[in-house]
Amino acid sequence: VNELVSLYRHFANIPIPSNAAIEKVDDGFRVRVKYSFRDLDLMEKCSFNKYFNINSDFSNVRCQSDACESSSELSVAKSKSLNKTAIVRKNNKENQKLKSYIEIWNKNSKIKSLTSETLEKYHGQIYLNSEFGALEWSPNERSLLYVSEHKVPKSESYFKEQEGDCNGEKEVSKGTEYAFKEEWGETFEGIHHTCVCIMDTEEKYKVRTIEMENLSLAQAFWIDDDKIGFIAWKEEPQRLGLVYCINRQSYLYCCNIRDETLKPYLLYGGDADECVRSPRASPDRKSIIFLANSILGPHFKASRLMRYDLEKLKAEIIIDTNVKDDGFPLYLKELPKNCFTEDGNYIVFDSINQCLSTLCMLDLNARKLQKISHSFASASVLDIRHNILAILTSAPNKFPNVYAAKIETETTDFKFLRVDADSKDQIDGVDYKIEVFGSDDSAKMSLSAIIIGPSQKMKESTPAIILPHGGPHSSFTVSYLMWATIFSKLGFKFILVNYRGSIGIDEDYINILCGNVGDMDVKDVMTCITQLISKNEIDSKKLSLFGGSHGGFLVTHLIGQFPDFGFKSCIARNPVVDIAGMIEVTDIPDWCFTEACGLKDQFKFGNFGTADVLKICFERSPFHYIENVKTPTFLLLGKNDKRVPMSQGIKYLRALKARGVDVKCNVYDDNHGLEKVQTESDSVVNVACFILEYLNK
Repeated sequence: VNELVSLYRHFANIPIPSNAAIEKVDDGFRVRVKYSFRDLDLMEKCSFNKYFNINSDFSNVRCQSDACESSSELSVAKSKSLNKTAIVRKNNKENQKLKSYIEIWNKNSKIKSLTSETLEKYHGQIYLNSEFGALEWSPNERSLLYVSEHKVPKSESYFKEQEGDCNGEKEVSKGTEYAFKEEWGETFEGIHHTCVCIMDTEEKYKVRTIEMENLSLAQAFWIDDDKIGFIAWKEEPQRLGLVYCINRQSYLYCCNIRDETLKPYLLYGGDADECVRSPRASPDRKSIIFLANSILGPHFKASRLMRYDLEKLKAEIIIDTNVKDDGFPLYLKELPKNCFTEDGNYIVFDSINQCLSTLCMLDLNARKLQKISHSFASASVLDIRHNILAILTSAPNKFPNVYAAKIETETTDFKFLRVDADSKDQIDGVDYKIEVFGSDDSAKMSLSAIIIGPSQKMKESTPAIILPHGGPHSSFTVSYLMWATIFSKLGFKFILVNYRGSIGIDEDYINILCGNVGDMDVKDVMTCITQLISKNEIDSKKLSLFGGSHGGFLVTHLIGQFPDFGFKSCIARNPVVDIAGMIEVTDIPDWCFTEACGLKDQFKFGNFGTADVLKICFERSPFHYIENVKTPTFLLLGKNDKRVPMSQGIKYLRALKARGVDVKCNVYDDNHGLEKVQTESDSVVNVACFILEYLNK
């Protein structure tokens, strides 16, 4: 155990870059890199900034500062001239309604603090996540744009006597203390109804808000000094879970902030059932690019890249989902905040292509999409400014690092420069490879697995941990994964399985799984396992299963459908074990219909399944095979999980205990991702101990 604790402590303390911002300075460019790490004394994630200067000819990079602690900074926005900076900072004061406040700085000092007491007069909590958040200065640097919870009157009992005046911030709503307020699901506890906020530095920092009935406003941005744009998530008749889901109905709106009424008008989305997201204004302020795709169906799918012409008031498709010739579909959650080249003719972004995170450059006028050449296993865009590109790279045997390059639109062969020469790079003793297999049926679609393990044992048969991803419409890429690194150090191979239904190939590859979960995906994982055994790459007598969410669904299916295969142990994190029982308690009931019943039997609001549908859902579930299970099982559950509520795991726990199966369960004060430091640190050690305990039994 002490060795495990030391191993986790070592990797947890390594700073990992999380974002970067590029600035133009007199002698070249400055790159601000934010790093995060796990502080095991405080049991929380902490962060710091480092600043680097790159000379104008890109021949040299120099560290300009030591690490500057930044854990209290939730978001930073600089104006175009760099003369103003807005910082949303964590509020550590007790008994405060708002969890954050805003600071305004010039180049020399702080000029204004908008405290939580000040801000709560105008709105509720400030949101900075990618689904809702924004923090952006206007082009003229006068106003700051952000998103918050809409302010509502305080709820009080009918029997509480009113003190003082019943107006302004003291306005109350009698008898509404217990009214149900629907939230936006997993990870978005407390987010009910959002509004756009405009803070004017020339009007005594007054904040005006834009709110729309039955719509949650999000992802606000400046079109020009007078107009803003934003998307609006449809709230009624039900707020379906947003996180990890790019299939929720939304619209693109515009608003003239010089209009005293602040009445928004619709730009796109009124005539179609679409998910509109990630809007970005072009440098000339004449158009908006954004991502769009159909609602419902698979939660992750290929996106259309759209352009809205603000002069012609018309939208057009730049890249469609069904590509031809040498093109490829776009699989991405969002566009980078800054994605345009200076002339506005190109955008740069990253997209999943097979099991790679690929850098892409799109000529908007020629509609030509190209891959940017590089030598990295995995790369994603962090920032683009002044035709300088900052990316985050990693590999299963390399720590994440930041690189920068000049964007040369005449070529796709960019010359990247490592920004922080002192950061850790190679992970000693760990290697990886990609294996491709044919699926075991007539569809003839290939499967892939990323094998991560000890360098000296990559050609040997070793103990292995089989890890199918969640989703199911997501994908493993060849990038850094701390869990895999730790288990490689313990002598295991970590097998990351991309089965049919994974993203990065095409829409047929995704859609074929819908209606076939619990069968096709299970067979695909078994195909990968048996193929690797036949190649003598993994030891068939020393295999453990490990998966979360839909990955937990798959590993519990495997121990039920193949009870005599000899799996030594099974670790399931917040697993789906009974789809029929999940429909009415999850924030994504549509997922249950799509994955169990297929695309033709689509979810409808207020429909919780007929007897026939519920029978199909149950038969697709791991619980259908509960009588067969005999593999020792370890359940890791989050008691705040709204995606796969803890009741699913507890049901499985009780069923296994009643049948005499060795089973263990840890419950954490966490949500679906189980990402808190205290959760991760405890689960890494406990999971390793559980696997080692049963490995030789």
